[in-house]
Amino acid sequence: MLKILLTSNGLYINEIKQQFFQLIAYEVVRKKATVITTASPQKQNNKFAIKARENLLGKGLKL
Repeated sequence: MLKILLTSNGLYINEIKQQFFQLIAYEVVRKKATVITTASPQKQNNKFAIKARENLLGKGLKL
């Protein structure tokens, strides 16, 4: 079954981050994730997207 988590600020809030990693903890090596940002021309500088990417990569997910 596929799971999706939509947030307004990525994994910036620790409670959301902890719940997300608990949800996928048992098979992290087989998981993939994507970070979908806004259409803003400054999206590469979005602190929420940057933090989410760092968190996901840090847990071993493929982006």
